[in-house]
Amino acid sequence: MGAISKQKDIVSNLNSFSLPLIFNAVFNTIISSFMAAIVGRISIQAIASTQVVDSFIYALLGILGVFSLSFNINSSKIRLKDENLFRNYFKSILEVNFLIGLIFLFVFIFFFKYILKILYGFDGQVLYIGSLYSSVLSFSILFQMLIFAMSNLMKVRKKTKPIMMVGIISSILQLLTTYIFVYFVFESEYKIIGVALGFVISLFTQLSSYIYILRDDFKKLKNIKSSNKLLLLKKSIPLVMQEILEGAIFSVCITALISRLSIIEFSSYSVCLKVTSISFMMVYMYCNGIIIIIGECISKKDMESLRLIPKISLKLILGIYFITGIIFALLKDYIIRFFTDQADIITRGLELLLFIIIINSFQIFFEVSKYSLQALGFEHRVLKITGVVNFSIIAILLIVNLVYEINIYIILSFLASNYFVLYILFNQNYKKEVSKLEV
Repeated sequence: MGAISKQKDIVSNLNSFSLPLIFNAVFNTIISSFMAAIVGRISIQAIASTQVVDSFIYALLGILGVFSLSFNINSSKIRLKDENLFRNYFKSILEVNFLIGLIFLFVFIFFFKYILKILYGFDGQVLYIGSLYSSVLSFSILFQMLIFAMSNLMKVRKKTKPIMMVGIISSILQLLTTYIFVYFVFESEYKIIGVALGFVISLFTQLSSYIYILRDDFKKLKNIKSSNKLLLLKKSIPLVMQEILEGAIFSVCITALISRLSIIEFSSYSVCLKVTSISFMMVYMYCNGIIIIIGECISKKDMESLRLIPKISLKLILGIYFITGIIFALLKDYIIRFFTDQADIITRGLELLLFIIIINSFQIFFEVSKYSLQALGFEHRVLKITGVVNFSIIAILLIVNLVYEINIYIILSFLASNYFVLYILFNQNYKKEVSKLEV
């Protein structure tokens, strides 16, 4: 009964933390699906351009957002013990994120056109559309960095319901403004600017809402020093390098390889990713909970919970993912047509969807085991293992590409193998380190 009670407590803690975030993510994903449907009816060039830019910004924010993850890991351990130090951490991460966001805002505006041209092979109309879209969307980087700091303050305090409410309101605003811009303000290919403007406006609204919610916290920061900026930066280095390996190197390489197959193949893959993202969005919400709960268990020396948390989290996430994945697979004809009315993309998307659903499930194993090991304080080990495996897989894939004419199935199979090898290695290391804590 003790073990069963412990499992119920873990599930309850994970769900109370994660479910508001998951509901927010579900709602945001539904809104994003409508957004994708709007883009899918502009042109094939718009689909390809937005997917590349969105994927690149997502990878970049994944890297930059790690500074806020470092805040979560470190501040959750002292929040109940030293309120002033906790506020010091918050003020420090707020200033760090503002500076980083400002720098990348300008870098993105002036240099992303060349990234589209050189890395992704875009030219002509596709390059022009992608450049327009990225120029407007660059402001989202600064806004999102500030949002990271504020929302993570609420996460560490386990106040996730306000995050849900703000997310719902800003998502509805994004859909409404985008619809107005696309159908009543801009014409032809310039409609893509309306898509970017809608997103930026929604983020600004979200940022303003957080400032209002945390107004008392901001007042109390006046007499608080921000002396932990260098500490947070130092603690973030292995986490940042980890995200660079996953996003800027591995993920971008995979995306670049697929983009060079054909615009139809890449656009079909992009539409399928939009579908699977609905099933995949709960992963990072639970992983945020994993970090905080593992930190609390370490301080309490609760070894039994440390052993159970990754297993229970994995079962929860996989269960939700495959239930929704099966539903999408059964209704794939309707869902694919919702995202686009381009006949060639619909045909190819129907062929790829089930395979991509299965392939993406391997990433769930990887994410849960990675966050669990990082929460124990072994960020450097996670980085080393990821580097060796990522570069090995990419090297083998590039060699295969030279010898054979690879297709999307081969590329995605290598992606799945990468995630599963990392899961095995991370899981073994986690079990070993938890055992050491018992001694």
